[in-house]
Amino acid sequence: MSVPNRTDDQCEHGAEANAQNRLKHG
Repeated sequence: MSVPNRTDDQCEHGAEANAQNRLKHG
């Protein structure tokens, strides 16, 4: 996927993944 994981997380998973994504991408 071309879009960044950050945008993908918000669209696919939501707030739940957002928290984990923050730890991954800082």
